[in-house]
Amino acid sequence: MIFGASSDVGNVRKENEDSFYIPALNDNLNLFLIADGIGGQGHGKLASMMTVDEILKYVTKNNDNVCEKESLLKDAVSYANENVKRFSEENSQFSGMGTTLVAMLIANDEAYIANAGDSRCYVIRKGIISQLTIDNSYVQYLLQKGAITQEEAQCHPQR
Repeated sequence: MIFGASSDVGNVRKENEDSFYIPALNDNLNLFLIADGIGGQGHGKLASMMTVDEILKYVTKNNDNVCEKESLLKDAVSYANENVKRFSEENSQFSGMGTTLVAMLIANDEAYIANAGDSRCYVIRKGIISQLTIDNSYVQYLLQKGAITQEEAQCHPQR
């Protein structure tokens, strides 16, 4: 498996609020995390960094104790979400901060994927790119309900 990471601020924003983790934890367990902060004023960057750190901390601490790796990833994401949410509630200057997330845990040749928001997971096999996750967003909800078309989703103000 070949993997890498890169981040780009893009054409709209002045600051990049992405955080990621890609190195392998050990020979039998690999964790890949990408978080794209939301909330502006630098708070999204803090949320994305905290999310990556909290998931990594949880998985590192609990990976030997949990047989079901799907549960390990789910619990790690919940743990991170609770900690970031609590932090923003306890520190009013960070109110409303948040992040999107795509996380993949590979254990014993099985991949477990979690995503929140519009961060996506793709696989490339034999030169073909396939999207593995579905956006967790309002626009995706509208698409699934049939309220808008794919073309309308492309330029929807909340995309």
